[in-house]
Amino acid sequence: MAVSGQNQLLRGTVKLILSGDSLIIRDRPRGGPPQEWNCGLTSIQAPRLGRRLASGEVTKDEPWAYESREYLRRLVGKEVLFACETIVGGTGNKKYYGVLYDRVEPESERVNMNEALVREGLAEVRRTGGGGGGGPSGSDQMKQLGALEDQAKADGKGKWSQTEPAANHVRNVVWKVDNPRLFVDSHKQRPLNAIIEHVRDACTYRVLIALPDAYYSVSFMLSGVKSPTFKQPQQQQQQQQQQDDGNTGDSAEPGTQQQQQQQQAQPIAEPYAEEAKFFVEARLLQRNVRLVLETVSGQSVVGSVLHTNGNIAEILVQEGLARCVDWSMGVVSQPGAAVKLRQAERDAKKARRRLWKDYVETAGSGGGIGHSNKSEKGLKSGDNIEGRVVEVGNGDSLVVKRQDTGDYVKLFLASIRPPRANAPDADGQRPKVSRPLYDIPYMFEAREFLRKRLIGKRITARVDYVQPKSPEFPEKVGATVLVGEVNVAEALVQKGLGYVIRYRADDDNRSSAYDALLAAEAVAQKKAAGVHSKKEPPAHKISDLAGDPKRAKQFLPSLQRSGRQEALVEFVASANRFRVYVPRSTCLVTLLLTGVECPRTPRRLPNGSEEPGEPFGEEASRFVKELCLQREVEVLVEACDRGGNFIGHLFVDGENLAVSLVEKGYGKVHFTAEKSDYYPALSKAEEKAKADKLNVWSVASTTDNGRAESAASGPASGQRKDAAGGGEDSGPLECTVTEIRPDLSFCVQLADDAERRTRLAAALREELEERRPPVPGAYAPRKGDLCAVRFNSAWQRARVLKSDSTGKTVSLIDLGLEKIINNVADIAQLPDSLRAQAPLARVCRLAFSQPPPDEEDIQLSVELMLDTVANKPATVRRVYESDGVAYVQLVEKASGVDVAELLLEKGLLFIDRRPPMGSKSGKGGELYSKYAAKQAVAFKARLNIWRYGDFRDDDD
Repeated sequence: MAVSGQNQLLRGTVKLILSGDSLIIRDRPRGGPPQEWNCGLTSIQAPRLGRRLASGEVTKDEPWAYESREYLRRLVGKEVLFACETIVGGTGNKKYYGVLYDRVEPESERVNMNEALVREGLAEVRRTGGGGGGGPSGSDQMKQLGALEDQAKADGKGKWSQTEPAANHVRNVVWKVDNPRLFVDSHKQRPLNAIIEHVRDACTYRVLIALPDAYYSVSFMLSGVKSPTFKQPQQQQQQQQQQDDGNTGDSAEPGTQQQQQQQQAQPIAEPYAEEAKFFVEARLLQRNVRLVLETVSGQSVVGSVLHTNGNIAEILVQEGLARCVDWSMGVVSQPGAAVKLRQAERDAKKARRRLWKDYVETAGSGGGIGHSNKSEKGLKSGDNIEGRVVEVGNGDSLVVKRQDTGDYVKLFLASIRPPRANAPDADGQRPKVSRPLYDIPYMFEAREFLRKRLIGKRITARVDYVQPKSPEFPEKVGATVLVGEVNVAEALVQKGLGYVIRYRADDDNRSSAYDALLAAEAVAQKKAAGVHSKKEPPAHKISDLAGDPKRAKQFLPSLQRSGRQEALVEFVASANRFRVYVPRSTCLVTLLLTGVECPRTPRRLPNGSEEPGEPFGEEASRFVKELCLQREVEVLVEACDRGGNFIGHLFVDGENLAVSLVEKGYGKVHFTAEKSDYYPALSKAEEKAKADKLNVWSVASTTDNGRAESAASGPASGQRKDAAGGGEDSGPLECTVTEIRPDLSFCVQLADDAERRTRLAAALREELEERRPPVPGAYAPRKGDLCAVRFNSAWQRARVLKSDSTGKTVSLIDLGLEKIINNVADIAQLPDSLRAQAPLARVCRLAFSQPPPDEEDIQLSVELMLDTVANKPATVRRVYESDGVAYVQLVEKASGVDVAELLLEKGLLFIDRRPPMGSKSGKGGELYSKYAAKQAVAFKARLNIWRYGDFRDDDD
């Protein structure tokens, strides 16, 4: 209530006790922080409290000053009555003198606190008038106070005691802690008794900590949260800093320090700063609390406030008067407190309270974490995944084979950034690294940490967010991954092998265990572990021998002498081709399995097109990856080829991988194995796989049908075969060319397969339209999978080449066409009974020929081939095979035109100077000579590719 004169009754709540005879009383709040009155108790004087002056000088308590202040402090937060007798000072600087009563009602139970202090010997009578503190010497009030003082002296109470030394009632106060870090470490995680002496803002206080040896005046900040604050004008910054260093409100001289502060320019309050400050003052100012010290920020101690009525930090956040901050959330030590703070902030955002009144909820933030976007594989925030880890990335990702669907999904450890390259140079550019795993400090250690703990292990993961694909970055699925009860990301960060990503306050796109990650990072920083260490990081000097034949031959004798030695499979290129790290020799090598040939996987050609793989190529590669990728194995090197690739054996848990491949029907024994010690085991395994018709042996082979392999299959190991390698020449076969590709390879359908195609089409129609019609969208094939697609209103077998936003690019293996399917209703799972049959369209190339080097000439060649044989009756005769592709003589049936001969004659093709060994024997030689003659004619006439003369290198 407002006071306009003397002899007024002030009714309010005690906010602050300045000393034993001075206090601040506040009115009831009405739409904001309430009015306050600076009050002094008339006619008495209490001992003065010690304080730290702005100059740095320290004054000590007068005896019994603290006890006097504490006697009144029990009134803080209670409603009292103050009978004002005198007002000193002008507007904005008034001090009210009068009598304080400990309650308003009932009147009969009111206690005159002026008299109570004198009665207890905690104040003396101020008999001299003037200054507003003394009363008339002959008044009844003064007589009563004098009698009480005489009685207190007679009884030896308080400051009049004759038995207790006065020095025992003088506090030992440490006004400034010289080493806050040591102070925190000495008392960390142990609740300490304290009093909140001053509230600078809702999250920053001056506290008085009571310890056995002394009282410590400390600047204290709440951990995990930050409230709106008060910005100091330039002229006040120095004075405010001095106040924070020890000059507190509990020792202010009435009418001096506070008056000086009021005369200064007022701080600039941020929105809701006043309300938040009052919220805390009304609940904590000069209350007894317990503090848990957790860390240090500058000269301030950071920690938690324990109070019987609840967690003030959580209540502030719940009311929208403070927000969570990441930098100190990691040190919040009370069990479950960090989680409650995050939940309180989510509730405040949802309700748009105060600080969040303009908050716009982002997709997925209603659930607290991440975006609601679905990944390309249908994952969204909140999904749970169980599965087995088959691969780990460079410190922040892993590939999981899901237990429920068998799909492979790549997960990134949510909110984790892997170790980074060295600091930027003077131009702000980080040094480029060609091998990040070995060149970036601690990247190898991070990868090894994950590999040793995750590969082959069952994990559970919770999707926290999906970061959509952008032009610069691929899609990321962030997840919290657990092995048992251990959070993998938390363990990684605690070892100093990664960083925790910092976010904006309104960004919920983060880990569900984000606060635990921050706490783990704080531990790593304190221990100076890993990336936080000041020491020189470990260096990994690795010799990469891939593609370097000269250096590979230098290492060959050493690797051969070492016999079977430990190695680590870093990459699986195909079922029998690996990239292996050999620790003993500190080298990276490409290893080819000897004695076995495996079906080829799809591969991308130099011109950008993708060549389909052979049946079971993807399955064989997947089998090997799950068996040995990123696992510790043994290798036995036998030889080195011209390309710098090492040839030898690889052993997984003591078992020869080549034998395992053959045994599972994912490979065939190659003739080079006959001299190997493992030939008996390989032969036995192959006979068993043949008998059981496993995988590659379930497909028609040359043994069953010479024609079936003659046009389409061959060795998958990259070795060339001669003209008879795939079976004897069976003569020209009638066919139709269904597609001609940019690299001049083409697909053919054999006329003799017409009946097979008819039966296959009928079987597909019966299975997918009559017996088990597919549910649209229920099946999502992966790259390399064999599936069924609807094309021209009929179901066809297809292999998925790639999947992107435009749809799935598939190869129709029985038509020899590539198409994009963008309607999920046109994709279905292929019945198992229709998988084993070999593709009815064959990929072929023109014998002894190479395509033009120029794109325009290639286009002319394609157009001429289309005009000559596309969708026309033709014949095809296999001449030889190389790299699993049939090289044939293609002839248009009606005119008898040899397509290769025509292209050579027009200068749109040139002859391979180094055809496979044996390909020019017999009829092959005759054909080669005829082609060479046609090329000579075009060369002489300088047609097309020869218009500038001979462009070929010696190797061509």
